[in-house]
Amino acid sequence: MALVPTEFVGMARARRAALMAEHRRAVVAIDRIIVPLRGRFYLRQAPTVGCFAKVARTWRSQVPTIGRLDLSITHTPERLAIVEFRAGDCRLSLAAWDEGADEAAIEVSRVVLTISPGWFYFEHLPVASISLHALARRFQHGWHNSDAAICADLLALARPHADMPAREGDFTVLAADGQWAGFVTEIEDRGKLVPLRIARTWLPPPMTARTRTPAGAAMAPSGAGDVP
Repeated sequence: MALVPTEFVGMARARRAALMAEHRRAVVAIDRIIVPLRGRFYLRQAPTVGCFAKVARTWRSQVPTIGRLDLSITHTPERLAIVEFRAGDCRLSLAAWDEGADEAAIEVSRVVLTISPGWFYFEHLPVASISLHALARRFQHGWHNSDAAICADLLALARPHADMPAREGDFTVLAADGQWAGFVTEIEDRGKLVPLRIARTWLPPPMTARTRTPAGAAMAPSGAGDVP
């Protein structure tokens, strides 16, 4: 397999470094919101409409936008629901690797908060991991490398897909102008096994997708002459 040109590896490392700094801040900011709410439920203090609105404002203003892939907040007098997809840094280690072996990667997680007068639910769960190799290939072969384009492609990997293996197996996920390729494995979360998508590389789009390229678009992405 040909090596990824250094330029694109550097771009992938820079993106991970930027996420690394904000990931810690995001975790702290979310904890500051969640801990008091959880305490209220332990004390059987039902949240109010004003509480829902305050939590929504605080989430939007204090959780860092760097690393945010998507955010949905809805609140009514009876219920507050927040769903956010975030990208951060992680170290990936698989059972098949030598003991202690791991690699730098990017993690995409789903954060869910649902509260009502009689209900409290919070989840912060990894749903996908992207190797630096896969991200570097994305920078090399993608049509657009803006922050918005990269975030959109990471979000595509995090979204559910009907043809995705439920627990284990290989997959490809079509994004804006290419596709992630990897496999699904399982991780343990609160005593149960949940699927984790691990992207190992980035591939050109299938021929059916290529035929939909808009007129006037560039005919080849940056670095297209390199062997994938």
